[in-house]
This record gives sequence, structure tokens and C-alpha cells, in this order.
Amino acid sequence: MSKRRTRTGQYLLAGCNLEFLTKDAIELIHLGSLAVLEKSGFFVEHDQALDIFEENGALVDRHHKMVKIPGYLVEECLRTCPPQVLVAGRDPKDDVHFESNRVHFCPFGIGVGVHDPFTGQYRKAVKEDVANAAKLCDALEEFDMLELVVTPSDVNPKTANLHIYEALMAHTTKPCLTDPEPCLSPYIFRMAEAVAGGKENLKNRPPMCGIVCPQSPLMLHHNLCEGIIAYARRELPMIMEPMTMAGASSPITLAGTLTAHNAEVLACIALAQLTQKGTPVIYGCTSTIFDMKSATSPVGCPELGMIAAASVKIAQNYHIPTWVAGGLTDSKLNDMQAGHEKTLTALLPALAGANMVYGFGMLDTGMTFDFSSLVADNEFIRMMRRILQGIPVTDESLAVDVIQEIGARGSYLMHDHTLSNYRTEQSRISHLERRNREQWLNSGATDYTTRIEEEAKQILRTHQPKPLEESVAQELREIIAEAEKDLL
Repeated sequence: MSKRRTRTGQYLLAGCNLEFLTKDAIELIHLGSLAVLEKSGFFVEHDQALDIFEENGALVDRHHKMVKIPGYLVEECLRTCPPQVLVAGRDPKDDVHFESNRVHFCPFGIGVGVHDPFTGQYRKAVKEDVANAAKLCDALEEFDMLELVVTPSDVNPKTANLHIYEALMAHTTKPCLTDPEPCLSPYIFRMAEAVAGGKENLKNRPPMCGIVCPQSPLMLHHNLCEGIIAYARRELPMIMEPMTMAGASSPITLAGTLTAHNAEVLACIALAQLTQKGTPVIYGCTSTIFDMKSATSPVGCPELGMIAAASVKIAQNYHIPTWVAGGLTDSKLNDMQAGHEKTLTALLPALAGANMVYGFGMLDTGMTFDFSSLVADNEFIRMMRRILQGIPVTDESLAVDVIQEIGARGSYLMHDHTLSNYRTEQSRISHLERRNREQWLNSGATDYTTRIEEEAKQILRTHQPKPLEESVAQELREIIAEAEKDLL
């Protein structure tokens, strides 16, 4: 089975395809969200978006920039959302299909610092770090797509997203995320067209996906509306991803947060579908809690995984693909806290059937990218994929004839059944330690952190991603130069 076709509940496995909410609970959250959108409404800071809502039957208060959208209109918009979304790789083998319960994995973004892979010291991120992160992700087989990773401090912030996209596309064949920043979108679209091979190819095989984040509670700010409209007019895929904080920007109860979160997603989806029916959209979630003790919004808390898993079930009820946070930590180091939190927050949404779980490679509440952490997470994801494959129960796997043949006091070690199946039945490790103590001591007694740090450095020294055609690479550089001339 291809690694990019991992499905939850692929076999009959109790506990996989995790049902985190009952059907009745999902319906109550849906109805609650519709009531919020129709009776309370939401703030829209964009005149054209207000026009679009009003022309399609929403009640618009232009003085206060409030929109109340009837439930039937929201449900009509949901019906026009495609159930599958393609984000294409430069190489078709790297295509990512958001559909059904197919599960993929992606690093996090967008941090401001890195742990230098060669010195181990913390420093501000630079453009070379974006390239190196893409190179590392390109080499690590369990990652399917790339986020924006880090914001480079050595380029002008007004055009930083263009530099990020160039560095990503030049160092991996896997598809990438983009930020639909209004002033940069025309340049991003041209860069994506260059990579895809023209406007028609961009529409049919988009090598990128936009992401928009409403401002909680219930605010569609100007840049978000501009991005949604721009992407929808081109029928390009985008993720609608609220980042609510339970107790601060959404209700303290998780059910209330899910209702508010869902209302914000539905408002964004409505704008996209009313702009262009059939626009490919993905239901996003990075909502968490506001921790009352630390006055922070932690991402390694169990509630983040719970909200993400619940959001997956809500979106599946709408037949919309999903992109949710997981594999995150608030720890500043690759330590026991990081391992615990990454496992907790990633496994829940993966078991629920999230189409994309993103958040890997980061420490420090998503603020610091760590190259060795990405190597560790790659191995962790491989373990998760094994869990997601489940336990097939067939005549071959039951092995009744083999059990009878071996009988009492026999050995299965060299039996043909063992030799034929052990590669697919057992998890594979690269850096985890399973040897006995004597073997470990004789091999140098290195710890896990040392092993993953060495692997990260080795990949960065030796891996050569498939390069862009020089004409395409040159066109990307020229577009960035033009943007900097126009905008700076």
C-alpha cells in the first residue's frame, strides 16, 4: 500500500475511525452554528464581500458591517463544496488527495526561530532555513506536504511569503501551502502558474493551497475576505482555519468552542461558494484553549487533540475534507514533554480520519522549528500509519492452518508465513532503540536525541531534491524582483 493512501479503519478495526462525537451531538453543533450565523451574525470588513452576501439573500447591516445569513443558504453552500480536493506535487507521485478518510501528515508553520541543525543553538530563522526544511521534508518519506515552516528574518517582511514559496518549491517536489496575502496574491498566482506550467494546469493540478484564518470571535477581516474571493475566482483550493481559544475568543466549554469554531468555518465557506460555486475548500482547525494559569494558548494540551478530532467528525458530516492541527508541543526542547504532547495531539485526529494532520517539526508552541524534531516525527508518523492500517482478519491472517501445522512446542520464526508477512505486519524503526542493553553499549550507547540530530545533519549534507527547471527557477526570481520593485 502506498504511504499516501493510508486510511483509518482500512480493515475492520474497533477503535479506529474514531467516533469522537455522536451523530446527535454533531447535529446539535451544526444547528447551533446556524443559529449563530442567522440570529447574531458575523462581522465582515470588506465591501465586496458584503455585496456578495447581500446579493445572495443574506441580511447585511452596512453601517455596522454585520451579516446575518439564513441557515438554508449556508446549507446550499455546503452542498456545492467538492468532497475531494487535489493539491498536486511537481511529481505526480507526490499528489495529495484530500478525500474520504485518507490520512496525510505535514509540518507546522509559521515559526520565527530555529534550532540551528549544525550548532544546536537557537537563532532567528533565515531564508536558507526554509530551503533546508523543504529539503529535509523532501527526503523524509512520511511527510506529504509542506507548510510555510518559518518566516525568514533576512528578507523584507512585505515580500517574505514570496521568498518562502520560492524556497519551498525549489527544494521539494511535494505540494506546499501559501498565504493569500492580498498584495502578494497576484505574484503568488504567477509563481504557481510557472511551477504548474500555465493557468489551465494551475486550475487542474494546483501545486499549492491557500489558508485563511478568521479572527475570532466571528470576524472576517479585510485580508481574509480578499484572499477567499481571489482564490475562489480562480477555483483554487483553500483551507478555512479558525484558531479559537476556549475561554478567551470562544466559550470555555469545548462544545461551545466547537459551535463557534464551526460557525466561523461555515461563514468562510459561504463566502467562497457564493463567489464561485464548486470552489474546493478544506475544513481547518487549530483551535485550542486559553490556559488560565499561564495566560497562553497551549498547543500540546489534550483539548487541542479533542477539538481537532471532533472537528474532523463535523466536517465528515458535511462531506468536506479536513486539515487539523496535531503533533504539536509547548516544550522548548526535544524532551519527554515534547514526545508526550506530540503523541497525544496527533493520534486523536489521525484516528478520527483527518485528511491532514499538521504540526510536526516544531517546538515552543509552534514558534521554533527544530530539524531533528522533524526526523523524530517522521518515525512517529510511521508508527501511527501502522496503527491506522488496523488488524486485517482474513483466512490468511488468522493463520489457523499455520497454528495447526506448528502445533505445540514449535517455532514460527522461519516459517514461510512469517517470512512472507513480517515486513507488512510489524512496525519498522530507524532511530528508536529496541536492542538489548549489551548491544546498545557495544554500538556506542548513543541516546535518541543524538541519533536524530545526526540523521538531520546527514540529510542536509547529502540529499539533492529534484530541481526546478532553470527557466522556471529564473521566472520565480524575476517575479519576486518585480514584486519588490512594486511594493517596497
